[in-house]
Amino acid sequence: MIESLRVQNLRGIANAEIDGMTPITIFVGANGSGKSTLIDAIFVAKEGSQALDFIQMRRPENPNSLSWTIHKPQINKSAICAVKDDKLGVSECHIDVNNGGSSVGMFSGNMSGGDHSIFVNMKLTPRPNHENGYSGRGIGNGGFGGNLLAEADRSYISFDGKMKLLDLSKKISLNSLVNLYSDAVKNGLRKDILEYIKNIIPKLENIEILVESGTPSIHFVYPSHSIPASLSGDGLYSLLRLCIEYVMEEGGAVLLEEPEIHQYPATMKQVAKLLRSAAEKNIQTIMTTHSIEFIDFILNEMQSGNNLDKLSLYMVKLDDGNLSAARISGESIEVERHTIGADLR
Repeated sequence: MIESLRVQNLRGIANAEIDGMTPITIFVGANGSGKSTLIDAIFVAKEGSQALDFIQMRRPENPNSLSWTIHKPQINKSAICAVKDDKLGVSECHIDVNNGGSSVGMFSGNMSGGDHSIFVNMKLTPRPNHENGYSGRGIGNGGFGGNLLAEADRSYISFDGKMKLLDLSKKISLNSLVNLYSDAVKNGLRKDILEYIKNIIPKLENIEILVESGTPSIHFVYPSHSIPASLSGDGLYSLLRLCIEYVMEEGGAVLLEEPEIHQYPATMKQVAKLLRSAAEKNIQTIMTTHSIEFIDFILNEMQSGNNLDKLSLYMVKLDDGNLSAARISGESIEVERHTIGADLR
């Protein structure tokens, strides 16, 4: 589990330190307060150059975003992202920007954009008795391999399956969702997924892959008919995706950007149940949100399972590049709800 994060000169953040992270860690704050950059920093610290490639892809609306990976690139020429894991130790990524496109020392890979190139050095410091914790991630191999899904999906799964970054702002493609569900069924997980969805659609009998005009798609099957999941509303489609992603996990961490997108209260409640179940299976969720209602659902779930010690919330603010993060423990979130809610408005 990721316990702490340190960021220097990444995008809008000049300095940030986060300590005391838990199985469910929530970042809240105003737009532009650095929440998404914290998610990106964790990802980069663990995944290196391929993560940098992905976070640029997540922001196609800014064609020059590469040169702004560094905070105030006119002044600063490097950035550091580092995380501390309770089992594997410290993973640290150094990013250097060189106008001439050259670098000194070893690097894991490079990307070019405009007049800048970004080079990545990974420094991995395993804890004692975990010498092989990062086996297969040799420096200088041209990247830290991952299973990068189609660009439209805006999803990333690390090569060892121990970290996912899920951007729910855009639908996953039908083909990718079919493949995910097929894998889940092959692993005997159909019943688990169906159970979550039936809490929203009581009359649902099954979830099946049917073929229409030669194209497979996922259908919600009712007693008298079936409906493609893609036509059942964005909330249900997003919930189905999250259910599949989480039931397929076996440890590791999931990074989530605003999982309340497209959700209404009943589906938010099911997502909260997913997160609690994941925490009980040692799957860490690190997420951002703008919804006090969603926080309430998570809090209720963690209270019902006596798991408040597995929950923490950080109210983040950014002032001229310096990010402050006020930590609120799971036990204190209910008391501080008014303050948290005011910060989200």
